[in-house]
This record gives sequence, structure tokens and C-alpha cells, in this order.
Amino acid sequence: PAEFMAAVLSADMDNTDKVVTLIDECRNIKIEILPPDINTCHYAFRSASSDSIRYGLGALKGVGEGAIQSIVDERERNGEYKDFGDLVCRVDSSKLNKRVYEAMIRAGALDCFHKNRALLLANLANALSVADKHASDLATGMGDLFGGNNGTPAITDVIIDKSVEEWDEETRLKGEQVALGVYLSGHPVSRFRKELERFTTAAIAELNISGEQGVVIAGLITAIRTMNSRRGDRIAFITLDDNTGRLEVAVFAEAFRQYREV
Repeated sequence: PAEFMAAVLSADMDNTDKVVTLIDECRNIKIEILPPDINTCHYAFRSASSDSIRYGLGALKGVGEGAIQSIVDERERNGEYKDFGDLVCRVDSSKLNKRVYEAMIRAGALDCFHKNRALLLANLANALSVADKHASDLATGMGDLFGGNNGTPAITDVIIDKSVEEWDEETRLKGEQVALGVYLSGHPVSRFRKELERFTTAAIAELNISGEQGVVIAGLITAIRTMNSRRGDRIAFITLDDNTGRLEVAVFAEAFRQYREV
């Protein structure tokens, strides 16, 4: 199952909505989705064991195959990346721009260097500056004379501002959602679980749609689309997510007029 689901995820990697659905399916059949990691991931999703799958770096939004392949090729040639400075100096800077690094940081792919994603992002400009200087030094032959760490700077050379506080959970999860299209390490609804249990009667995953009547569910609105009904009224369809599943809910004209603003 892990190998099969990894193949299916890879085939639909460019379709974020499909990836989200397939990840839910993996969790339903007890296959763990391991987070992206610069030192273990490849472009495609791959099975890590019989019941786990390692995230495919190619599923990061706005990150091309060429950029990911250059990271993987360098890692396979010369070993794992030791720290942030090692990464930015070893990988061809013409293939990895600031936007790519930002996506990898938000997705958690560089957590192996530092768990504080805000710290890495705040020091990204300096890291890229160090990488540019390193490339320039190598071009002029100075890298062999003054380089350390096999010619690449240590992390202390690129992390100059260490006072940056970590993101709160909401900001961290939002960053994952922006970079991956999915909440991977948690869910915004989770911190409201006890409160929601007071008035809901079921979780989305527990619903038997054909037989349920009069249920109360709650969740996060992750998508909304509107259209005109045959009578010309504006109606909406919202996707509700409670971290156990997703459900599309029709909001008809009268309710939509009343609750549109919220």
C-alpha cells in the first residue's frame, strides 16, 4: 500500500486538491506521511517503510523540477547537507532563488538545520549573500585558500540574527498550507477541539451522509465558490475541514445572504 500510494501521490503531485485527498486516504489506512526533508526526500513521493511515505519535494508550490533535482544530485554526489550554509553554498544558485528557499523553509524541509523556521527565514537574505560571495571566491580560486567545512561556510556564518522568536502554531501551519497546500504538522481546528465538542454531534469522518439527519458539524472553511441558481439567486458551496475529513456543503440563497460576511 505505501509504494502504491506514493506512486499515486507522485502522479497527481501538481494537483494540490488531489494531493490533499490522497493524504487523507493514506491516514485513513494508517500510512504515515513523513514531512519533507532536504536530506532524505526526492522529487517524487517515496515509500520510507511498509507504513510510511516521505513527502515529495516536487509537491512544493512554485518549485520546479530542475531546482529540486539539483539539490538531490548534489546530495547524492557529496553527502547530506550539514547546515544552512552548507546547502546554499553547495547548490547551484542559478537554479535556486529566494522564493524556492522560502517555500522549503515554510514547508519544514529545512527543519533538520533548525526547528525555528522564522529564524531561517529572517536570515535567508544573509545566507544567499554568503553563497554569492562563496561562488565568487571559488571562481577566483580563493575558496581553496580560505574555506572551511570543505570550502563551505558553517551555519554560524549565515545565521547572524539569533534573536528571532519562533512562529506561533497558527503562523507555522499557515506557512505549510501556503507552501504545500496542506496542513501537515497539525491543524488549525485542533486547538478548538474541546470547545467544538460541546455543540457538534459528529466529526466529518463519522458521517454516513445517506442516513444522517439533523447533525451538527464544525470545521475550517478551506474553499468557497459561488454561483447563480436557476432562479438567479446567489448560492455558495463551501469545503469544510475538521482534520478528520472534508465535506462540501451547499449554502442556499437565504442562508448565504444572512451569513455571507462571516
